[in-house]
Amino acid sequence: MTVIVAATTKTLAAAIFDHYGGSSGTEVMVVVKAASLISEDEVDNNNDTRGRFYHEVPLKAAPRRQPLASFALRRLPRLSNARFMNPNYSATTNNSFQRPSLNINFHSLSRQLSTVTSTPETWIVKPEARLEELKNLAIKPYPRYQPPKVPVVQVRDIISNYQDILENGTRDENKKVSVSGRIYSKRESSSKLVWFDLVQDGQPIQAVFNRKNYSGSDQEFELAARTYQRGDIIQVETPILSTQAGGANAKPFATHANALDMDMNMRVAPELYLKQLVIGGIDRVYELGKQFRNEGIDADHNPEFTTCEFYQAYENLEGLFEMTEDMLQEMAKDVTGSTKILASVSKDDTVELSFEKPFRRINIMENLEKKLGIVLPDLESEPVAELLEICKTHRVFVSTPHTVPRIMDKLISHFIEPECIQPTFLWGHPIIMSPLAKDIKLDSGRTVAGRFELFVAGKEIVNAYEELNDPVQQRDRFMKQQSDKDNGDEEAQPMDLAFCNALEYGLPPTAGWGMGVDRVCQILTGSSHIRDVLAFPTMRTLKA
Repeated sequence: MTVIVAATTKTLAAAIFDHYGGSSGTEVMVVVKAASLISEDEVDNNNDTRGRFYHEVPLKAAPRRQPLASFALRRLPRLSNARFMNPNYSATTNNSFQRPSLNINFHSLSRQLSTVTSTPETWIVKPEARLEELKNLAIKPYPRYQPPKVPVVQVRDIISNYQDILENGTRDENKKVSVSGRIYSKRESSSKLVWFDLVQDGQPIQAVFNRKNYSGSDQEFELAARTYQRGDIIQVETPILSTQAGGANAKPFATHANALDMDMNMRVAPELYLKQLVIGGIDRVYELGKQFRNEGIDADHNPEFTTCEFYQAYENLEGLFEMTEDMLQEMAKDVTGSTKILASVSKDDTVELSFEKPFRRINIMENLEKKLGIVLPDLESEPVAELLEICKTHRVFVSTPHTVPRIMDKLISHFIEPECIQPTFLWGHPIIMSPLAKDIKLDSGRTVAGRFELFVAGKEIVNAYEELNDPVQQRDRFMKQQSDKDNGDEEAQPMDLAFCNALEYGLPPTAGWGMGVDRVCQILTGSSHIRDVLAFPTMRTLKA
């Protein structure tokens, strides 16, 4: 028999081994919760740390109390297997283990054992195998977020509002609310009674689940009506210099760090860093800052520009549609006093824009096929030759290198974007154009990226995603991007293994949103050129 258990201290781990190590042939693999690769002594002093998981080499049954210090800590893969390996135990304040309260939860041991190799030196949980097993059980490991029917509240608000009103064991059945967070531990009293410790923004709360209190069907439970709640959101600063310039398809500015003797890039977007903060437990995070892209300069583009990006756990694309409409409508009112403004669409042409909700929405693939009069080929099969023939027929020039994302971007900019004068959402992008977005299956049967762009006066001012949180799928998409980059596409995103590894810790269902601040200022002030809203735009130097 092999036993896999979890522990937060050496004391607890030794007690677990003592309890289960008496049987002949028994092996115990102890999972230690720790914030980083730390020593056993440090584990003792960090018995409440969370975030990363490490395991010991399996311990043999004899001697029964073999010290943990003799076994090297090894990293456990960061896919969220840890939530299947939480022990149920009771410990006193000095961390001594109480045998009568021992109730280890082995509900998924068989799955864990089927996804590890046979030798102690290579006991590594395989993420791909684990995901495949979940899919075989009809469990979506990375589902879309569906908002609850009842009001969404913060854990801290529940505690502050009810801690002085309700005594332990009492309940208010007339008030129903919803909270979102991460389950850090689970304790089963029976098959129908379970306790969870849920943590949101560092604030824990205990929840009890009783099957007898649930009368609806599974389908009713999963159906949701959208409820958007503005809450605390934390402003952060992320690195401008890094070894990887990911988060957007753009050519970066390259530089060299002399102190490190290392080539670096100026960032093209803060996206990957911000999503790692959500992975780390900050559910709402935003950054207002500079981006740098080594590309062309025109009326709508400056190499250095300002964006506002935010990422919110437990939100979806539908919520971002409505939030964007609300924000732009209120901005127009605050700046101009009206939802209708005059804006420049060219040097000599102005139009009246209306920011009254709802904004127009265009399904990209359906609209493009209608204009072309054909059904587009399967884009995942890399039909470069077919797409170039379509461009040739319609006299659309595409510069090299010829990749599917570049050709599709050119077709969209030629046929659809010129129509987007009034505020218009373009949605339903091909997945191949959106390597960081979750895929969504439409009622028509077509699978598209969970993404939209907002165009106003012919300019893209907002780009939003339901964020891809499947690390295996993200690696595959980065590999396709890297292939395009190797074939000469300087704007393709590079492989970012650090970000893929971070995803294995678990990114909650998250929606991301980015706005070009300079372009919004350009529209609201009626400026025809982006340099008119920049104090020091990038311009060519005068020659003597």
